Amino acid sequence: MKSEILQNTIQKLFAKDKGILAADESVGSINKRFEALAIDQTVENRLAFRKTLITTPDLHNYISGVIFHDETFRQEIEAGKTFAQYCEEHNIIPGIKVDEGLTDFPNFPDEKITIGIDSLRVRFEEYFNLGARFCKWRVVVDVKVSSDEIIELNLRNLAIYASLAQEAGIVPIIEPEVMYDGDHTIDECREKMSSVLTHLFGDLALYRVDLKNVILKTAMVLSGKKSIVKAENDEIANDTSHILFSTVPENIGGVVFLSGGQTPTESTLNLSKIMQHGPYKFPITYSYSRALQDPVLEAFSKKTDIEMTQKIFIDRLEMNTLALEGKYTLENETGLSSLVSNVTHSQDL
Repeated sequence: MKSEILQNTIQKLFAKDKGILAADESVGSINKRFEALAIDQTVENRLAFRKTLITTPDLHNYISGVIFHDETFRQEIEAGKTFAQYCEEHNIIPGIKVDEGLTDFPNFPDEKITIGIDSLRVRFEEYFNLGARFCKWRVVVDVKVSSDEIIELNLRNLAIYASLAQEAGIVPIIEPEVMYDGDHTIDECREKMSSVLTHLFGDLALYRVDLKNVILKTAMVLSGKKSIVKAENDEIANDTSHILFSTVPENIGGVVFLSGGQTPTESTLNLSKIMQHGPYKFPITYSYSRALQDPVLEAFSKKTDIEMTQKIFIDRLEMNTLALEGKYTLENETGLSSLVSNVTHSQDL
């Protein structure tokens, strides 16, 4: 029965030409994004911004699921109706971020572990009853800094989390984010990502996780944001495609890409070129946060009327729909959602 629930969720999440919206920034993270744009950092503004996103007309034509933060998951989008209930009524699957963020680890300077495992089984039962049908747990990997020991600790926790999620009837998204921040070359990124994913799938096997009911959320293979030598889009697509073919098992439920600090146009163009390397043995889509939200957030900060703000959101989604078909180029841009003054703050760093 649980397996049928999980498979049904997987199939709906990977509906043709639809992506997954990541709207799961912690309170601290979204407040930093608000601060950068001079938006008052209040619970009311966080609710208003996320309500603007989720009530966008015809959103279900572009988005199959939304990952929420705990705060949003418990809020009412309108009187007597939670965000999860609203999504269900509009053919969008509600998901939940279940990790509790990053913290330093003793004796490993500048390295982070993700916390929240201890209370997970109890929280999963609650989230399932509240309507969550998929979830996310994120760990971070710094190409040059992260040690084998901390990487392995984080990957083991990803596998434990995935087991507990499946037990609860909730599809786990496993996110080992190889960070875009840094000055690493694309070759260094490719080598690190290959190692991380190889070890990850070893741990998932060790803990007997059902791969067909797992979603991998991964970064693209990129040279670091501060790298002197910037990789070209074709190289990014080629290396990312190679990683998918060489490290990701064919029986996985699916793969979604994070944007990781790329601009809206960079993430869309790279996705399109990656899709041109297909077909792949597993379904692929995007699960962006900043690359979808930044243009909308800028409009929100300027108090643009809600109809225009939501048009900006739809415009960005339409560009990514083209990318999923491998048909997007920069010439497709209308200018409505492609111009942002800055890429906002990363999550929980």
